[in-house]
Amino acid sequence: GSVRPQLLPVDGIGFGTGLFFSDSAFKRILTGSVAFPKLVPFLGHPTASALAVRMLLLAGRIQGFRRGDLTEARAIFRGGLEATLAYLNHHPLSKVAFNGCGPSSILIRVAGLNFSCLLLQDSQEVWKYLEDGSDAKPDAVLSFPMAEDASLSAMGFLDPWLAVGSGRIVLSGEVPLLDKFGYFARLASREIPRPSR
Repeated sequence: GSVRPQLLPVDGIGFGTGLFFSDSAFKRILTGSVAFPKLVPFLGHPTASALAVRMLLLAGRIQGFRRGDLTEARAIFRGGLEATLAYLNHHPLSKVAFNGCGPSSILIRVAGLNFSCLLLQDSQEVWKYLEDGSDAKPDAVLSFPMAEDASLSAMGFLDPWLAVGSGRIVLSGEVPLLDKFGYFARLASREIPRPSR
C-alpha cells in the first residue's frame, strides 16, 4: 500500500486509495488542528485507509521528533548505543563475528550534540562504553554531522547505506569493523521496541 500524496483535480489531496482530504481539512492538519478525511473513500477502502493513517501518524512523529530538543536526541542516541553494546556482548552471533579480531575501538561523534564516546573491545572480547573518546586513537570512527540523524539512526529510521552515501553518516578507519558494528546496531534497532511519542 502506497501513501504517496496525490493532488486531486478538484479541491483536495489524497494518500493511497482511501484517504482523501479537502484543501481546507488538510490545511487544518498542517497547522496542528484536527480534521477528518472524506468519508465515502475512507469507508470504501478501510484497510488501505487505516494503513495510510498509520503511516501519516508515523511520519508526523518523526517530523515532530526532528524539531525536538537536543537533550531528547542525546538520550535516544545514548539508549541506542547501550542496546547495541548489549547485543555486542551477549548475542551469539557477535562472538562469531568478532572472533579473533583482538582489542578494537570505535570512536563515535555527533557534531550537533557535542558528543563523543569510545566503544572499546578488551582482550576478553567484552565491549565497554567510555564517556569521552576525544583523546583516543581508535581503529574506526563513526560520525554524525547532525544530531537528528544520530537519533533517527538509533531508532532505526535512517537507512545506513543511503546515509553514508549522502554524508549524513561519515565513516573512517577500519570499515569492516564499522560494518560489523552496524549489523548489530541494526539488529538491536529491529528487535528492541522503538521509543514513541
